[in-house]
Amino acid sequence: MKSFLKSLIIVLILCFTNQNLFSKSDKKEPADKKTSQTSNENSPSKIALNTIVSHLKNSDSDVKAYAIEALSKTHNSKLIPIIKKYLDDPSKYVQISAVKAMWELGEVKYVSKLADIINDTPKENIYKNDPLTQIKIISQNKIREKAIEAMVDLSGIKASKFLLELKENDNFPQIRDVASRELAKIGFKDELTNFYQALNSNDEEIRNQAAQDLIRICPDEAGEILIAIKKEKSIRVKILMIESLKCAKLNSKDEEDVIKFIDDENQTIRYKAIFILVNSNSQKVLEKLKKVYEDTPDMNIKLIVAKKLLKENLIKIEQSDVEYFNSINDSEVKRNFIGISSYIPELSLNYLINYLNDSNPYVQIDSAIQIIQMEKKK
Repeated sequence: MKSFLKSLIIVLILCFTNQNLFSKSDKKEPADKKTSQTSNENSPSKIALNTIVSHLKNSDSDVKAYAIEALSKTHNSKLIPIIKKYLDDPSKYVQISAVKAMWELGEVKYVSKLADIINDTPKENIYKNDPLTQIKIISQNKIREKAIEAMVDLSGIKASKFLLELKENDNFPQIRDVASRELAKIGFKDELTNFYQALNSNDEEIRNQAAQDLIRICPDEAGEILIAIKKEKSIRVKILMIESLKCAKLNSKDEEDVIKFIDDENQTIRYKAIFILVNSNSQKVLEKLKKVYEDTPDMNIKLIVAKKLLKENLIKIEQSDVEYFNSINDSEVKRNFIGISSYIPELSLNYLINYLNDSNPYVQIDSAIQIIQMEKKK
């Protein structure tokens, strides 16, 4: 009997010991999970996402709107409930950005919100001439214009019926003009012809407005615009005309005309010409761009051109180049550096992480998006 009891006690001790061992082993898993969670929370992409989200509380509605649209670039559907709340933001501009962000994440039904904003016409007496009334009308119509642009960007040709209705029946000439411009953008040739004809007006203000509208229309034909550029005497109008070529399919003769602007004495004209030529793949243009990259002292031009040359594998960026690019504390330079960072992820990541604490909110948001996108590619 004693022998039996002794054996039983030994078995119980062993069982108890094993139970404790297993218990200790079980306790380790949550600790591991906790470590893993802490690691994830401190990862660059998590910090980057939190940086963008923090700007949803920014008092500047432009920054808030930019942050909302940036969230959609993560393609993370878990962010939909966060973005959805801003469909009812006090700022109509923020509401418009929320609609665009929801669309990007697959929630297309909220485009009807844009129609509500567009149809919310100014209630003030449009014939009342006091300044405050006129400012209110102009301000509300600017919001309506932004919503019209968003509807066209999202819906394309499907917005044509709505635009035609606005063009014919809206109470405000400003909105009727916007509708005409957006119809030209989605392919209505007669409307586009009107803007080309306006480039030949004797009135500089009409030419200036037509050139601004053509930037938004972004036509794929360059001929009419290049003819107008050659005749244009006003520098400000010429700059806008060159910028309106950004979507144009340039032939070799057109490219030769634009290349001439790279050596123009006006810096802004040089900038605009570079922006147009980086869309070209012709050997002649690429050779010119490479020379610009090597010779220009302008950091922004160098970075804009570098992005194109990196895409075409025509240059190699070294650590010393990256240090040089970051030797100037300038927001525009930083944003252009972010533009090339996807081609040099190993060299740029630490700089992007530092940018998350930059004084400029747009630098913070741009770098945050790039960090998130880089991590997804790993």
